[in-house]
Amino acid sequence: MNTQIQVNGASTEVIMVYPSMAIANEFIRLSNFTVSPMKLQKLMYYAHGWCLRLTENALIDDSFEAWQYGPVVDSVYHAFKRFGNRHVTMMAKDYEGRPFGIDADDAPTLALLQKIFDTYGPIDAITLSQKTHQQGSPWDYVFNNIGPGNVITNAIIKEKFIP
Repeated sequence: MNTQIQVNGASTEVIMVYPSMAIANEFIRLSNFTVSPMKLQKLMYYAHGWCLRLTENALIDDSFEAWQYGPVVDSVYHAFKRFGNRHVTMMAKDYEGRPFGIDADDAPTLALLQKIFDTYGPIDAITLSQKTHQQGSPWDYVFNNIGPGNVITNAIIKEKFIP
């Protein structure tokens, strides 16, 4: 089923769920390899949150957890943690050494990710992290009521997402 969504006036259809590494790689590509691991996590969170809020469908096939500096996908953290607060200079690859990616024919998802990058990309990682910590946000709810490190379920993101 194709779902129409509006992101700041841009209409797109999100057609499929992707591995978290594919979404990460697309944001790395869009940033021209100038995104830090922390900012990458926040861009992924906002893309996933917009999809859940507007379509009730997930964008990625993984879960976000409530870590100290905001929502984090554990597998993406481990793939890129070696970069610390520096720019990520490589893409995540599968077991055969091929970069994960978005289907080139999936224009709706690519358009959504471009719109998220255009909207949140200019914002620095610390500000994005602080934004995810707003009172009443999914991160705030899980971190302060369930506990640090716990999964921020898609149901909680749908209910409490703050763009």
